Amino acid sequence: MTIHGKPAFRVRQVLLTYILIGGSIALMLLIVDSFSLFLKSLWSIPIYREVKRLREKVQPNVMSNVNLESRKVAVLIPARNAEPYIKHVLRSVVSQTLPPKIIVVLDDCSTDNTSTAAKSFIESIGAETRGTYRQGVDHYEYHFQSSGASIRIFIVRFSSRMGKARALNAALQEFCHGVDYVLVLDSDTMIEKCYLAKIVGRMESEPSVAAAGGRIRLWNPSRKKGLGLLFVRAFRNLNFQSYSLLLKRTESIHGALIYVNGCCAVYKYEKLMEVGGFPTDTVSEDTAVTLELIMHGAKAAFYPEALALTADEPSIILLSKRMFRWAKGSYQNLIMRFKRMMATRARAILATVLYSYLGGLTFVIDLMDIPLSFWLYKYGFSGAGLLFKIAYAFHLSWLSAAAGFMSSNPILALSITYLMGVAGMLLLNIYLIVLYRDRKIGGEIRQGIIYTPIGAVLVWWQSILCLAAFINVIVESAYNRFRLRLTALQLTP
Repeated sequence: MTIHGKPAFRVRQVLLTYILIGGSIALMLLIVDSFSLFLKSLWSIPIYREVKRLREKVQPNVMSNVNLESRKVAVLIPARNAEPYIKHVLRSVVSQTLPPKIIVVLDDCSTDNTSTAAKSFIESIGAETRGTYRQGVDHYEYHFQSSGASIRIFIVRFSSRMGKARALNAALQEFCHGVDYVLVLDSDTMIEKCYLAKIVGRMESEPSVAAAGGRIRLWNPSRKKGLGLLFVRAFRNLNFQSYSLLLKRTESIHGALIYVNGCCAVYKYEKLMEVGGFPTDTVSEDTAVTLELIMHGAKAAFYPEALALTADEPSIILLSKRMFRWAKGSYQNLIMRFKRMMATRARAILATVLYSYLGGLTFVIDLMDIPLSFWLYKYGFSGAGLLFKIAYAFHLSWLSAAAGFMSSNPILALSITYLMGVAGMLLLNIYLIVLYRDRKIGGEIRQGIIYTPIGAVLVWWQSILCLAAFINVIVESAYNRFRLRLTALQLTP
C-alpha cells in the first residue's frame, strides 16, 4: 500500500501546492485590483466638482476696482548658479506696472557669478549704490526709480548653503517688515509686466486668499533643441492643461486648492508670518507652506490670466529628477501633515490631497496588471488578472473575444491603452478651448496639441516616478522612526 500510496500522495501534494500558490496569487490580485479601483474612484471627485461648477454656472471672481498703489510688495528671488537667467528675471521685476517696494536676490553660495551678474544688471539700469557691508554674509544695497516709484534692491550672498526655505525665512525677517505682499520668484522664472497687478488685484478682492499664482509656460533661454526639449515641452504642456487649467481652476473655485507654484507665488505677508514662514522639513516648501496656510483658515487661488515663464533644462534625466523631487515632497507633506489635516476637518482639502497624491498610482497598477495577466496565462493560471476578469464577465461576447485576443498580444494591448490616453488628452484640449474664452490661453492650448503623443507617455513615466518616490518616503520615514526609538532606548538609564 505504501508503494501504491506514494504516487497518490505526491499528486495530492502537487495539487495542494498548486491550489495554495494559485490562491495566494488570486488573493494578491484581488487586493491589488481593489486598491486600483479605490484609487480610480478618487478621480470622481474632480469630475463631480467640474460638473457642479458647470451646473451652477460658477465663474472665478473678477478683479475689483481697488487702488493698488498703496499696496507694498516685496520680491524675494532665491538663486543658486543662476548667472544665465538672473538679469532677465530682474528686468521682468523692475518693469512691473505695479512696482515692488523691495527686491532681494538671495544668492545661496553659488559657484558661478550669479551675484556679479545681478549687480552688473542693476548698475546698468542706473540704480544708485547706497551701501556695501558684511555681516556674516555679503550685502549690497541699491536704490532705483521706476515709473515714479522708489525701489530698494538688495543682493545678499550667503557664505554657506542655506537651502531655499531657510534663505527665504531669513529674508522675511530682515527685509520684509511693513510690506503687504511677498512674491517668491525663482531665479529662472520671468513674469509678464502686469503679473503683480493681476495677482495682487485679485487677492485684494478675495480677502480669504493668502497664496496665489498664475499659469506657467516654458522658457528656453539656452535655445537648445533635441529629444529632451520635446519631453520638457510635453511635460509643461501636460501640467499646463490637465492640472493647471482644469484641476487647479476648479479647485480654486471650490476653495480646495492645496498647491501654488513656488516659482512665482504671491503670499500675504501677515498670513505667511502667522504660520512661521516656510517649513524646512520637506523638499517641497511651496506645497508645505500652502497646506500650513490652509490649516490656519486661509485659502489658495489660481489666476490663469497672469503669466509666468520658467526655464527648464532640455534634458530627460533632469526632468525625471525634478518630477521625482516634486513627488517626494508631496508624499512627505502627506505623511507629516495628514493628522493635522484630519483634525481641521477640511473635507475639500482632504479630497484634493487624496486624488492629487494617490490618484496617479492607478496608471502604475494598470501597467503592472497587463503583463502580469499575460504571465499568469502563460503558466496556466487562467482566470486571474484584469483581462481574464473582463473575458469571464462578458463570456461568449465580442468583449470576451477582444480580451482573449489582447491577452495573446501584449504590444497591441499596450498600444490600445496608449491610444485611449492620447484620445482622452485631445478631448481635454477641445474642452479647455471651449471653457476658456481668452484668445491668448486658447492659442497656447492649440499650440500644445502637437505634444499630446509624448504627453501620454509622460503620464505613465510620471506615475512610475510617483511610485518610486512613495516607496522612498515610506522607507525613509520608517528608518527615521526606528533611529529615533533606538536613540531614545540608548538614552534611557
